[in-house]
Amino acid sequence: MLLPIRSLISLLVLAGATVPAVAQTLETREMDEAAVQANARATVGPATIQLRDLATLRLPKDFVFVPADASQRLVRGMGNAADGTTLGVVIPAAHYNGWFINLAINETGHVSNEALAKLDAGDLRATIATATRRGNAARMQLGSSPIDAGTFLEPPRHEPASHRYTTAIRIFESGPSSNSDDSVNIDTFVFGRAHALQISLVDGQSDFATHRPAFISVVEGASFTAGHRAADFIPGQDAIATEVLDVVFGGRSAAELAAEAADNAAEAKRLSALPRPRSIATQIKLALFGVLGLLAALAGALAYGWRGAVDIKQGSGGTNSAIDRALRSSKR
Repeated sequence: MLLPIRSLISLLVLAGATVPAVAQTLETREMDEAAVQANARATVGPATIQLRDLATLRLPKDFVFVPADASQRLVRGMGNAADGTTLGVVIPAAHYNGWFINLAINETGHVSNEALAKLDAGDLRATIATATRRGNAARMQLGSSPIDAGTFLEPPRHEPASHRYTTAIRIFESGPSSNSDDSVNIDTFVFGRAHALQISLVDGQSDFATHRPAFISVVEGASFTAGHRAADFIPGQDAIATEVLDVVFGGRSAAELAAEAADNAAEAKRLSALPRPRSIATQIKLALFGVLGLLAALAGALAYGWRGAVDIKQGSGGTNSAIDRALRSSKR
């Protein structure tokens, strides 16, 4: 999950009519360099943005699109972890005050409307929270506080006709923070033939309702290209997503889940090859036999000692004892 910029970039204005310029009131050199690179690489709307060879985005007027490499530096400069799934960010072209729209794409396999309709809101929230906490190690390395996912701000929404699914969840910093406002991540997943395009509004909780219309316009302008649309799915040929919660909402790849399943299977096979543990009844019987055996051995030892004492006592008064014979021999 991502957090918005907090007073790092105070203003983004258009230079002339085509190229945006970023104000130079930045707190860190990293942010300054990232913003300059973003400025040089940004595309000003209205424009059509190609998202790899899979999808396109109709960028609205008064917004700019910053491509993946430049936007990843921006995201890191905000104190967020970025990964290779990021396609870029959309930000307003004027009066920018910290919110942005992130675009990412994941290969998920085909996600059916039937699978989406069966999702449980409680399981969904738990999966998102786990994925959010998983990124905290990288965030802390960047000097940012760890974050966690709170409650949904609105019920998750499934739109079968457009093959989309939307969640809006509160994000809060679970460590020391100077921020007085929690954040919000509104995520709309647009599903294609084998991929999920994730469009995320990253904003403060007090402002997200104001910026929601801009987010909707970006979502409406995103679509998969011919051959990659959900309608292009070929039953019996294309892979189907089997772990929708983890792959789509948990940030885990199908390959990662397959490797984990293989490890679990190998461990189960190893455990099954071990000698089966004895039942409690068998353990009690063995313990009882052991105690009886110990008692028998102890009784035998006591009996042997008693017999030896009797022999010595009897031999000391007799004329044929070994001791008497030895004494007689020594007197010879």
